[in-house]
Amino acid sequence: MLSAIILVGGKATRIGREKGLVLLTSKPMIMHVIEKLEVIADEIILVASSSEQAKHYEDLGLRTVVESSPLGSPLSGALTGFKNAKGEYSFLTGSDMPLINPEAVRLLQSEVKGHDAATYIWPNGYIEPLLAVYQTSNSVQQAESLLLKGERRLGLILRNLRDVIYVPIERLREIDPDLNSLIDINTAEDLRKAELILRGKKVS
Repeated sequence: MLSAIILVGGKATRIGREKGLVLLTSKPMIMHVIEKLEVIADEIILVASSSEQAKHYEDLGLRTVVESSPLGSPLSGALTGFKNAKGEYSFLTGSDMPLINPEAVRLLQSEVKGHDAATYIWPNGYIEPLLAVYQTSNSVQQAESLLLKGERRLGLILRNLRDVIYVPIERLREIDPDLNSLIDINTAEDLRKAELILRGKKVS
């Protein structure tokens, strides 16, 4: 069973609105993420940073949980998602990544079996913690340990798990030539480019 966890806790200060609900091709940006994931995941969980933020997503009809830590970080959001996930493995991403290719997730899902996690890695060693599949229970333990140490960096879960499969970024490029799966929306310009991509137009 694969759970999909979508973090919606970002404050979106550069866009100035609830990021997941910003319209992209006439529908909330988070719906693009959900539609990509519902074809491969057995459940989808949204993780909000507060009860107030969670209310914004009630109309989506999905299970929404609130971060247990008042610190509000991707690491604590991930931990909350892992604790609420039913799947042996959990795919983790953000509400601002609307161009995820489901095949990119399927590749990680096929690689992770019997391991602690699978993610994409760049030649310089940079990894993608928000395009990764995690063994749920082991990731709960690691995230709790990191938070107790005062850490807030999400990528440290992968760095501290014992058995992680690192898939070369070129294998992702074979599926997603322009690496659109890695695009996250932070500005109005990012939103404009994503709109063009979704409409099949050239991005300048």
